[in-house]
Amino acid sequence: MYTLYNRRKITAALAAFALAGTTAGAQQAFNSLSFGVELGTTGVGVELAMPLVTDHMVFKLGFNAPSLSYGFSTTMPMDQVNATVDNINAQLQQLGLPEHIDTRMPDMELSLRPVLNLSTAKLMLEYYPFRKSSFHITAGAYFGMGDNFLSATLSADRAAWDSYTALRAEVDRLNAAYGEVDGYSEYSIGDIRYSLGDRSFEIAEQDGTGSFDAEILVRRVRPYLGLGFGRSVPKGHFGFQFDVGVWYHGAPVLSSSNEVAYDPSAEVLLDDISLLDELVLYPQVSLRLIYKIF
Repeated sequence: MYTLYNRRKITAALAAFALAGTTAGAQQAFNSLSFGVELGTTGVGVELAMPLVTDHMVFKLGFNAPSLSYGFSTTMPMDQVNATVDNINAQLQQLGLPEHIDTRMPDMELSLRPVLNLSTAKLMLEYYPFRKSSFHITAGAYFGMGDNFLSATLSADRAAWDSYTALRAEVDRLNAAYGEVDGYSEYSIGDIRYSLGDRSFEIAEQDGTGSFDAEILVRRVRPYLGLGFGRSVPKGHFGFQFDVGVWYHGAPVLSSSNEVAYDPSAEVLLDDISLLDELVLYPQVSLRLIYKIF
């Protein structure tokens, strides 16, 4: 029969064994450190990783950059502007006035350069459920360096913009000269405007040419969940890791200093931009080369 003394000895032994195991696990948890270089949809990045509590859990911190940019061009037709010029000339001829406008606007070439801002810091925790497998589940968060996730600059070609501004000045001069003549109706070459859904924007002059700037804003804190294969702390000195996942950044918001009051006559680029409300996730696919420091 066990005496109270024997039970105390067994309890003390088990406690000592558990403490020793915990201490050994803690020592094992922080006796490795690795460095990784990443390439993926979140840009180019670097990270540090170390085991945490047990070798089934790995803590990682890192930084991703730089931004990605791609430029392309589109054409904005000037048919409406040229139709206004034809109407002015017809009126001048009908009234027997000596002047007319020779200028016709060529289609305006617009250069668009969107920039995807991928500058983020990250904190991650990896869980390896199987001792002999490198399969892992990752949870954590990305922290944006700003809420500007996507920005775009639209610029008009200088030659077409010069013609456009010269034509506007010429029409204003004719209106001033003949505005008091009976039968003359004043015309205007309006601002170049276009609509996205129920919002209107205009191209404004900047640095001698037409320009438009817009931003897509998202949350700075972006929770992440993913899975992959490969160890952040490899058994040898080198290792590879592949991960897929998504971060959540909330519904994007379109912002622009070029926005004006809604103009129903503006050229429609997109009928509906409510799709932005659905784009709350950003995919992450990455490949890492890892070096185990110790």
